[in-house]
Amino acid sequence: MGMVLSFSCKKTMVPANTPDSSGIHIFGGNGDYFCNQILATRDGGYIIVGGTNGIGAGDFDVWLLKLDKNMNQMWQRTYGGPSFDFGNGIAETIDGGYIIAGTSRTGIDSRTKHNTKVNLMYILKTDANGIEKWEKKYNMANIDHISDTATNSGSGGNSVYARPDGYFEISGYGTYLYASGYSCASPLLLTLNNKGKIDNYCFAGGAIGSVNSLLSYSGQYKVMFTRSTSDAGYNPGYPRITVCDFEDKLIASDNYTTASYYSSIIH
Repeated sequence: MGMVLSFSCKKTMVPANTPDSSGIHIFGGNGDYFCNQILATRDGGYIIVGGTNGIGAGDFDVWLLKLDKNMNQMWQRTYGGPSFDFGNGIAETIDGGYIIAGTSRTGIDSRTKHNTKVNLMYILKTDANGIEKWEKKYNMANIDHISDTATNSGSGGNSVYARPDGYFEISGYGTYLYASGYSCASPLLLTLNNKGKIDNYCFAGGAIGSVNSLLSYSGQYKVMFTRSTSDAGYNPGYPRITVCDFEDKLIASDNYTTASYYSSIIH
């Protein structure tokens, strides 16, 4: 059984898809190429999502790279506008395409139609060849009237789960505004239909932090693994497990006692 490892690197003047003496393949071109997730696909190959400033339209663009079963490059695509766009999570969809979750500083909120200067949760749907079918950008908050203001911490997507019914679960962060006027970036779970329209969303108890990964459990509950902090993320956070039902109603949310950096959960 083999293993595929992903990491980020700066690559300059190395031919694309070049294996070294140990069989490690290097992909990309001039500039920075970041891999945030690699996924084994149903055709026996792999799909990689991340970001790059080596090709594309902007400062950084979402980078999608498709490999065959022998780690040969089949195609690559970039998505985004003139500013910062980055892909963090990916899943294969029931139609054979892909759904990408990430962050964008380019564009207009798909709900409010406001042009915002904060980070937006960036959701991309492609076909099996990486051709974009639709995109959505959301500036999520627990109070709908927050827009491009000083109280807005922005939004971002970290991971995505494609449900068998065609819906999508996106995890990341949004803005949580307290009655006192204090706001923070808070763990968020978002449910979208197959066209990218918001169905439900759930904040993880108003904690400071971000949902780093999502686990669908038993078809009844959604378990979010987060890093929550008490200082807006400047120090290592406390791992936090949050459970919601499939209507995104909060069931339980609790911190654990060891401060550290954690990034994922498995079942």
